[in-house]
Amino acid sequence: MFDFKLTNHKMLESYWAQLMMYNMMLTGDKTPTAYVCSPLRADTQHGVEMNMSAVRAYMCYAFVQLGINAQAPHAFLPYFLDDNNPTERQLALDVGLAMLRKCSILLVCGNRISMGMRGEIREAAKLGKEIRVYSRDILDEVIAIVKESGLTHGSVTIEEEHSYLALPAEAIIPTDRKGADDVM
Repeated sequence: MFDFKLTNHKMLESYWAQLMMYNMMLTGDKTPTAYVCSPLRADTQHGVEMNMSAVRAYMCYAFVQLGINAQAPHAFLPYFLDDNNPTERQLALDVGLAMLRKCSILLVCGNRISMGMRGEIREAAKLGKEIRVYSRDILDEVIAIVKESGLTHGSVTIEEEHSYLALPAEAIIPTDRKGADDVM
């Protein structure tokens, strides 16, 4: 089995991209799809870049370990849209919600819930999506968000056996990274 904890993040992203193309050739659109819900915003641009790399690592893990084609607009959209510009942020959120509607599963990754994630969790609950949480630290918060939407939390499950998906960006991405040119 592939060891994610010992893998260079750039190699992981390359490996994931190759596997995704191979899988699409073999299975077409038969593989289940999931939307990766994880933090993007950070105090610094470097933090944002780390979060972008982390979501790509979550996507790779979901594909390799769970057999799921995972999608996340915040893995790449920040290269084109400015999250600090309200109009562009809203456009990115709208793209994300459109992608979420096409997926059958919401994967809540990382160890904290951001404002953007709250909206994604609410939308997934309203659409009746299966919601998988990987950190017990945020499980109660996810359930509360689902209940705020007037729904029961029956669609929310905890999957602690996939603890890699609960790791924050700083636990996945090497801290000696220099900047955006090293993201891909």
